[in-house]
Amino acid sequence: FNRGGKFTKDALELEEWLDQGLGHGGFIPEELTGALLAASNLEWSGQQRFAVVITDAPCHGKDYSTCAHDVFCDRRNGLTCTGRPELPLRTLRDQGVKVFIFHTGEAHAVSMCEKLQESEPDLIH
Repeated sequence: FNRGGKFTKDALELEEWLDQGLGHGGFIPEELTGALLAASNLEWSGQQRFAVVITDAPCHGKDYSTCAHDVFCDRRNGLTCTGRPELPLRTLRDQGVKVFIFHTGEAHAVSMCEKLQESEPDLIH
């Protein structure tokens, strides 16, 4: 699992990264935990620290949605090898990073955020 990444002030570099075609849309669970792990391994140094998640679907895990999970998930719990999102959320909080999750309002994404707020009450969605 590649947890690499870096902050940049270069708008062109950011635009090229965004144009990778990482998303495919749809309402199947997405790899939020991996994204949060990557963010928690960045070198956070600014005074104001925040991470923005934009999604149209819940994360992997049967605790976060009743959606059908893909073949990469453990059939028992619906999680991928990256595990539960609460751990990297806690790490980000400990690093002073405020996490914002923007979603489409789809019921599965809302219920995921409500579940995550049980352990991270400061999570904003």
